[in-house]
Amino acid sequence: MAAGEVTFQGIAAMFRQTDGQLDFYFIDQGTSLRFPGTDRGFAAETAVSLLLAGPAGTIDSPGARMTFYEPGIEGVLINGKPARAAQSGPGWIQVFIPEGLHAVEFVTETPVSEGSD
Repeated sequence: MAAGEVTFQGIAAMFRQTDGQLDFYFIDQGTSLRFPGTDRGFAAETAVSLLLAGPAGTIDSPGARMTFYEPGIEGVLINGKPARAAQSGPGWIQVFIPEGLHAVEFVTETPVSEGSD
């Protein structure tokens, strides 16, 4: 599915941009969400529900390997603890999110503020 240039696979997605900057995004039971031109979003092997505002949010996972796309991402905290990276590269990291509802936060080389690009 697509909303403008934003693409997603899931039941529903919602996001807000202010002056071209991403404020937050939410997807219900989705496997992907990408924001072209911002290098932000995710891909998951199984459907998850995810809400991110800036570098932090919540995720409801059945137990899924996920790839997060975020400029400068170096790590992911799950419930405040570092997740082990399965793979990573410039602007992306793949981690396993265990089953359940979790707090998630990106660790970046430079702090990510709400609405930053």
